[in-house]
Amino acid sequence: MKFDPVEFYKLAGDLYKQPNVGERELRTALGRAYYAAFLAARDNAGITTTSDVHSATVRHYLSNGRTEIDRKSTRLNSSHEWISRMPS
Repeated sequence: MKFDPVEFYKLAGDLYKQPNVGERELRTALGRAYYAAFLAARDNAGITTTSDVHSATVRHYLSNGRTEIDRKSTRLNSSHEWISRMPS
């Protein structure tokens, strides 16, 4: 089943806006926001491969001179990895 990236983004916003939002919700919200951005970029690029899809998406935008997208995705990915490595 293909999941709409907008729905991941909405879920991230809903989690972030919860009253008394905690670390669990923030970690999940960041992950969903990252995945929404990735899926949108992948779909916009027309990438259908399942092998090394993240690298294929970055290469697509770099080869088309869209370096600002690569910079933003790198920053978002770094934040996602940082949150993922935080102790629970």
